[in-house]
Amino acid sequence: MDFYQKYARAVLISGVAFKEGQCLRIVAEPVHAELAHIVEAEAYKMGARYVEIDLQDPRSAVNRSLHQKEEYLDFVPSYVKNKVDEFVNSKWSLINLNGMEDPFIPKQIDQKRNATTVKASRMITKPMSLAMGDGTCAWCIVAAPPDGWAKQLGLKDKTELWSI
Repeated sequence: MDFYQKYARAVLISGVAFKEGQCLRIVAEPVHAELAHIVEAEAYKMGARYVEIDLQDPRSAVNRSLHQKEEYLDFVPSYVKNKVDEFVNSKWSLINLNGMEDPFIPKQIDQKRNATTVKASRMITKPMSLAMGDGTCAWCIVAAPPDGWAKQLGLKDKTELWSI
């Protein structure tokens, strides 16, 4: 078992107390796809019923905040509510692999316009937030530093960063 497999297993066991038969949602940036798939594989080895990987590219938030028509900023597709209901009703666990590839991306977002989008999204996802807050759905935010973080520290890449 390599380092990332051990890390994934530790996150599953200690981070969300993962048990056989549970469903798991992994949220990450595309830069974390490899680690997300390692966590996914370890979850299946532990008996996961289903694992969903949700790769979210922060550049999409920039594009939406800068270019979407004003009247559509509060649009949230109906399937999002259906997914939230599934996550809560089936008590999914959530792991968020955190570590922005480009830490300067948020500075490009039009914050005023983005507030409309975020508010609309939070209205739909509120049941999930409440379920995470009251312990119905286990959740964990996990450090997943990309190469960019390592380079900011004068290191060669994330492998060198992980060895510190």
